[in-house]
Amino acid sequence: MDPASAFGIVTGAMQTVQIIGSTVQGLRALQGKYADADMTIHSLIVQAATIKSAITQLQDWATYGTGRAEHPDYLDGLDIAIDGCKTSMECLLAQVSKVTSVLDARELPELRVAAKIRAVWDDHLMQDYQQRLQSQVLALNFLLQVCQWCV
Repeated sequence: MDPASAFGIVTGAMQTVQIIGSTVQGLRALQGKYADADMTIHSLIVQAATIKSAITQLQDWATYGTGRAEHPDYLDGLDIAIDGCKTSMECLLAQVSKVTSVLDARELPELRVAAKIRAVWDDHLMQDYQQRLQSQVLALNFLLQVCQWCV
């Protein structure tokens, strides 16, 4: 693999893993604070962790793999998959940050924390993120399976 391709994939993967870490940290801060959202949050954490693990494994195959892992189609597919994950995670992180900032804010002292969270928590939106992440998990799973067949 040429150094420029490897650097681009490694950089994209590292950025995505960092975003996933921040997102999971924010989701954990929310977990248990809003009972109706607890299962959705747990599911998002599990999916984010799965994506992080898959990206790390795929990055290892791209960096240290042999032969077919260096194929331009594989590298292009990996780059696209990482970019898709990064975009989804950035959007989710923005939403999670919005909700967690309400927990930290003192601007509305007359409202209880639960009322503040309800004001910004959108269960339908979080379920949409859940579906997006599930799609990313499936795409990464497919790439992992292809790599396993090729090794």
